[in-house]
Amino acid sequence: MTEKQPEPTAEHVEMTNNANKAGKEIVTPVETPELDKAVKKAKDAGVEVTETPQVAHNTLAEAKADEKKQVKAIDEAKAEKVENTEAIKEANDTNAKIKQANKDEVARVKKLNEDEQARVKKQNEDEQARVKRINEQIAKDNKAKMATLGLTYTGDIEKDKKAIADYLNKAKLENQNGLKDFEEKKRQAKALHDKNRAIMAAKGLKYTGVWETDKATVAKWNKENAGERTVTTKETGLTATSSTTFEVVSGASKVTPPAYVQNVIQGYARNTNLDAKFDNVFLFDYKTGTATIKVKNTSHGDVTLSFDKVTPSAESGFVRSYVALWAAEDGGIGYGVFISAGAGEANGGGGVDGQGGGYGASGAYLNDRQGWIKQVAIGVITDANDVSEVTLNDVDSNQVIKASTINGAKITTGKNITQSGNTFTANDSAQSQSTAGVLDSNGIGWSLDKGQKINFSFDHINSSDTSYSIVGGIFGRASQKEVKEKVNPISIEPVKEPNFSPKKTDPVELEKPVTPEEFKPKEFKPTLKPYVKVPNEMKISVEYHKTAVKYAPKISKGVVNDDNKDIDGKLVPKGSLVNWTLKTGLLKAGREAMTAIELNDPLESGYKLDEKATAKANPTFEFTHNGKGRTLIKFGASELAKVNANLDKDYVMPQIKLIGTVLNDNGFYNNTYSMTLTTKSKKKYTVTSNTPKVKTPGSKPVKDVVDDKGVSINGKSVLPTTELNYKLTQNFSHYKGVEASKSAIMKNFALIDDPDENALDTSSMKLKSIMAGNKDVTDLLEMRHVLSKDALDDKLRQMVIDSGISPVGEFYMWVAKDPQKFYEAYLKKGLDITYNLSFKIKKTFTQGDIVNAVHQIDFGNGYAGNKVVNHLPKPEVHKDVLNAKGDSIDGKRVQLGDLLTYKLEGWVIPANRGYDLWEYRFVDSLDVEHDEYQGFTIKAKKDFVFVDAKGNQKAIKAGDDLKAYTETVYNAKTGLFETRFTKEFLASIPRTSEFGADAFVEVKRIKHGEVTNEYTLFVNGTPVLSNEVKTYSFPDPEPKKPQPKNELPNTGEGSSMLGVAGLIMSLATVGFVVTMKRKEI
Repeated sequence: MTEKQPEPTAEHVEMTNNANKAGKEIVTPVETPELDKAVKKAKDAGVEVTETPQVAHNTLAEAKADEKKQVKAIDEAKAEKVENTEAIKEANDTNAKIKQANKDEVARVKKLNEDEQARVKKQNEDEQARVKRINEQIAKDNKAKMATLGLTYTGDIEKDKKAIADYLNKAKLENQNGLKDFEEKKRQAKALHDKNRAIMAAKGLKYTGVWETDKATVAKWNKENAGERTVTTKETGLTATSSTTFEVVSGASKVTPPAYVQNVIQGYARNTNLDAKFDNVFLFDYKTGTATIKVKNTSHGDVTLSFDKVTPSAESGFVRSYVALWAAEDGGIGYGVFISAGAGEANGGGGVDGQGGGYGASGAYLNDRQGWIKQVAIGVITDANDVSEVTLNDVDSNQVIKASTINGAKITTGKNITQSGNTFTANDSAQSQSTAGVLDSNGIGWSLDKGQKINFSFDHINSSDTSYSIVGGIFGRASQKEVKEKVNPISIEPVKEPNFSPKKTDPVELEKPVTPEEFKPKEFKPTLKPYVKVPNEMKISVEYHKTAVKYAPKISKGVVNDDNKDIDGKLVPKGSLVNWTLKTGLLKAGREAMTAIELNDPLESGYKLDEKATAKANPTFEFTHNGKGRTLIKFGASELAKVNANLDKDYVMPQIKLIGTVLNDNGFYNNTYSMTLTTKSKKKYTVTSNTPKVKTPGSKPVKDVVDDKGVSINGKSVLPTTELNYKLTQNFSHYKGVEASKSAIMKNFALIDDPDENALDTSSMKLKSIMAGNKDVTDLLEMRHVLSKDALDDKLRQMVIDSGISPVGEFYMWVAKDPQKFYEAYLKKGLDITYNLSFKIKKTFTQGDIVNAVHQIDFGNGYAGNKVVNHLPKPEVHKDVLNAKGDSIDGKRVQLGDLLTYKLEGWVIPANRGYDLWEYRFVDSLDVEHDEYQGFTIKAKKDFVFVDAKGNQKAIKAGDDLKAYTETVYNAKTGLFETRFTKEFLASIPRTSEFGADAFVEVKRIKHGEVTNEYTLFVNGTPVLSNEVKTYSFPDPEPKKPQPKNELPNTGEGSSMLGVAGLIMSLATVGFVVTMKRKEI
């Protein structure tokens, strides 16, 4: 459970305020025997020596170094004094020797200068003779160089150089012009070579560039080829080849020919068109449409044929159109157009015009009945653009060709053809073959002087109405004519190869004449040694001081967990081990012996020192505790012996560890200690450490109860049918950056939901989600439904007991499956985990508060969260029956024709509720046999407010008519009356406003009998049944006729009998009324 940290002690606060402070340094003199010796020797040498105040150093080494430095300085001063004295004597001796040496030097130099002058005179005479010989050779060479350029050498070197430069400039210019002319002549020669080569290559001849060879080759070709000749390779028309094929472009499909195809093309006697073939028969897509077929691989490119305007004879049936195409190698292209008159048998898949089919894409009619064809229009387009001959063959007897014009064409016809303009008519003479390829008696030919692309059309017409086909042929051998050409002789020209020799433009250098060198004698001067300076006598002085070692030991403090990990400045779990480390620093060499070392450590409040563990960890130290956190630590005898064992060496003081536990939530634990040193000479030195610190977080789980929209309804009222949604937050945000040891982590983590088992059905719990951020973490937790704490296993039960929390009765518990991973992922990162779950209210719980609690266990520490409360009020309604005056007549008699009002008193829904209203409905079942429905009113039971469609708040007063906000249904057959407030109106009533209404149903009594009535109010699906009301209707009893009475003796019992009779009459009357409850009158 949460534990508040006590206030720190005054001593702790004072120690913390004095952190990092040190007392006055300890100063210990150092013995300096070497310094003393040096001082004495310097004084003996005449040096003036002065002693200054003692100097304290940080270390013994520094003090020794200072002594050594002083000794050196004193020795240097002494040496300097000795050196000065000796230098004066040496200078005087040296100057005497210099004087004699200078005198000898002057005599030596005089003799040397005389010898030098004689030598130089002879050297100049030899130089002049040598230069004369050289210049004579230079003149000879320069003359030869200029001669190579055709120039004359003058001996004037500058004039000769200019002459050479002028010549070279002129030669370069001439070379440039000559080279340009040379390149132009080379270009002309190459062009002529290229021309000759092209002329010969055009005739398939090889050009060698050797004039005699090429000239002979041309002459031979001219002899063999020049003049007029016939060209047989040129295409004027075209013929079919062995590779010619037919390909649909559009408007038709290749099919298996119908059975009668040979009959209609070749005749029943097979005596005409015998060249025809039936491998390429095409069915028109539409009988009067256009079929376009490309004839491929002729001798002169492809030809496109189109067939349209197929027209039957007047007396023929007409359902389909066909065209057959064939070709004869080296001949023409034949065609045969015929039609079907119908009555055929479909064979195969889908056909044309709905007639079915049997081959290829469109099928065919194999057993069609042939029809009589009148005419067809045919178009011809060649791919070649150099066709000069067109032929049309096999215009049978009495057939007519109406052709388009081929501009510039000369027309030739066979003997059986009559021409009238572009109309050609065949007589009744013999027929011809369509692909014969010759312009026979029944053919027509068009000849052009110059070839062109052929694009013409013609109508092929039967004059007879009983022709089964129209057959013809185009092109063929007749379209291929011989062409005569005149071949001119060829000629080539001889080529003269250019030549160019540039003038020499290499630079010519002339050598200059040589001038003789003039030598002068060297003048020698005597080298006289200077006299040395005699030094002055020096006055030398030096200072020295005694040394000492000063020291002020520094101490520090750290804090680690039981994993020995540094946790200074970190968050740590409450209850975890926190160990303070006291680092007592370094005692320097040269120190004085210590008689006592004491440490004072006033610990922070809320920190529990483990005295046994601490003593065990530090066995050579003496600990004293005052019970209020103050701990005194003394170095024992063995530790002091170590400190004083060698005073000329640094001594690293031992580290002391204080072991304990932090006890509080939201705790702040800082710690400072002091150390006091006492020397042999009674000097004292006190220093305080730094202040390490750790903190413990506070943790508190948070719980809320929310509606379906996530809005808090804590403290709000609810309905019996409400399923309560709880949102639990396992609060880890305060743990961000926490540093926990493995032992603390293994105490584990848990969340406990403690539901109100008196009000909630604990078995109805639904876990909707467990989320951390946007991640579902359900799989990281183990959920337990705990009926009681004693039902847990030993480990978890002890975990709950040790945490200090006490959940009541049943509870749900979520425990981390892997504490280490859970700690790393959520606590160390400070990520909260949100649990969403729900419970149903027990049906047996009808009224009261529903309280729900939450607990959290972190590192074994328990934390209680807030409680959430919802109030469940008991819904109650009442029913009454009123007369016309508004008085209650429940249980009373009603006359026929009376108007009655059933008052349906609604439940006043309290304000401050945790839900929105969506249903407030009155349901009443009227007795239609006895009561006749008249109408109803509905009024506000209490003042309330609502928000209209424009967002304005409106007030309703108690008694205001609310009928405009209702929807009402009445079934006149069953008597079911139902009125409800609209959902829109109910939704406009804020949760902060109470709401209630009364309904008044008016009826008229139409039949005698007992009538009972009750109603049900539905609030958001919760039914609330009212009390029952009753009324009675019966006729007045008829008066009885008087009967003769038998008088009895007056025995005194008469009055008793009359009383009994009256009682019987009364009972009879009552019995009648009771009977009328069930019986109609």
